[in-house]
Amino acid sequence: MGAAQQISRQHLVSQVLLRQFTMPGPKSSGWQLLPFDLLNSQRRCKLKSTQSRGWAENFIAFDSMSAEELWSAIESRVSAALSAVNAGAPFADPRHPATLRDLVVLHYVRSHNYHGVHTAARLAHRNTPDEVVASRIGTSIEFARWRMNV
Repeated sequence: MGAAQQISRQHLVSQVLLRQFTMPGPKSSGWQLLPFDLLNSQRRCKLKSTQSRGWAENFIAFDSMSAEELWSAIESRVSAALSAVNAGAPFADPRHPATLRDLVVLHYVRSHNYHGVHTAARLAHRNTPDEVVASRIGTSIEFARWRMNV
């Protein structure tokens, strides 16, 4: 069995969401985002692509490819839902509210706070048998193994 592929630059904010806050960049450079430095409000930031913003290095340390695939499944539905919101018709398609809810949950799960909670839980249970973890959280052994290794 081969090693799982690792994605090092993992976006904490979906690019599809970041694109909602872009503007045309200089010299036909495409749509870009103007970041704001919360720690240094006087700092003048430059326009950057969404690809270069909103990511963390190795946010998920194990099998990040499976997390990226799950996130991508949600993000692939977001453009249509956001277009409906911008058109003033978020309920035009019954799938849009669920997509928007999934987008909020996705960003909560990718938050730095959740990362700390997850890391602490993983360290606390790293020597606990999978069966015990599964019974504590009321799920299958397979899901418990996946949760403890994400």
